[in-house]
Amino acid sequence: MRAPPPVLDRDGNPHYHVEAIVDARWKKGDLELHVKWLGYPTSQNTWESVEALRRDCPEVVRACEADHPRWFARA
Repeated sequence: MRAPPPVLDRDGNPHYHVEAIVDARWKKGDLELHVKWLGYPTSQNTWESVEALRRDCPEVVRACEADHPRWFARA
């Protein structure tokens, strides 16, 4: 099964769809979320800044924060 091609915006930039947020970490004072991308194997998961994800898919971040509030609390 092949991964779906990314959706392109008006400028031709690719946008991928989040299937799930599978983990979180704090790195150098910034929160990063481990993203499982729709249609891609887990080997293609990536760490993304929460700020970038809030810009691109705020509803996904809100749902993740509601489900995992400890991830968003600084230790």
